[in-house]
Amino acid sequence: MAKYDEIFGNKTQYLSSDPANVVEGQVWYNSTSNTLKARGYASGSWASGASINTGRGFMGGASAGTQTSALGYGGDTGPSRVGNTEEYSGTSWTNEPALGTGRSALGSAGTQTSALGWCGYSGGGKTDVEEYNGSSWSTKTSYPGSARYFDGGGVGATANAILSFASNGTNEVYEWNGSSWASQTGTPQTMSYGGGFGTQTSAFVTGGNVARTTSYTYNGSAWASAPAISNGRQRFGHAGTSDAAGVIWGGSNDPGSDVEITSAEDWNGTSWTATAPISYKRDSVANGAGSASAALNYFGLIRLEPAPTGTENYTGPGVATQTISTS
Repeated sequence: MAKYDEIFGNKTQYLSSDPANVVEGQVWYNSTSNTLKARGYASGSWASGASINTGRGFMGGASAGTQTSALGYGGDTGPSRVGNTEEYSGTSWTNEPALGTGRSALGSAGTQTSALGWCGYSGGGKTDVEEYNGSSWSTKTSYPGSARYFDGGGVGATANAILSFASNGTNEVYEWNGSSWASQTGTPQTMSYGGGFGTQTSAFVTGGNVARTTSYTYNGSAWASAPAISNGRQRFGHAGTSDAAGVIWGGSNDPGSDVEITSAEDWNGTSWTATAPISYKRDSVANGAGSASAALNYFGLIRLEPAPTGTENYTGPGVATQTISTS
């Protein structure tokens, strides 16, 4: 049988700690941890994160936030619709000033210090719009369409460049420039509870009620068909910085929200690939924060259980250090 050094021209290094600046294909033995390690391709994975303060579902999230700088607001705790706002530092969640109008299923996008929340549900559809600047909420120009709810139907890099889509049972699309709304070309199909990622001029939108698989991209003026997701879903988590790379997870594939799912899929700009599922099934999660390589899943509902408070961090597929064996 061929030996490692005969194949690669080097013997396995025997080291007391992991080396710095390792390269793909490098193999070494760590004598301190008694592990054989290698630098190579690794599939995506999820890890538990810090718990939030108020468990809820159907809430808004800053879609352009990061895994260590996220924002969640509004939502449904079960007993009531709330305006609670929480910021995430990467290690803990902190309560911040609440929305002026408590509601669930609101459109949402932006960053931790520049976010927008619009429409939603509280005894009926809403048209209220509020902007968050990192410390407080302020009222903005009302949504121009009819009162409606979204469950996260929006993307945008800041509160001044938002794309609103996937409202309940329509194909309405609006862009927000920081002061006013402008109607844009509608989605090719009517949508409810769909999700997406990207920016106002480079967005990817998919899924929706009931467990759709159809997908589209948006370039700032027109929609185009894109590869379908493998598992149809609605009210799911989603993260990504453009229409060329993203990840989706969780949600429901049942019209009555009786079947929450854990599956997740990666988008590489060309095709969808199944990746590691989330640990706990979640429906009606917030807009995810982060990118295809480092995303954050937070909030959500589990049928017949209290609103959970746990979060999960996603590391996308790519080159990484992996443990081969232990002794």
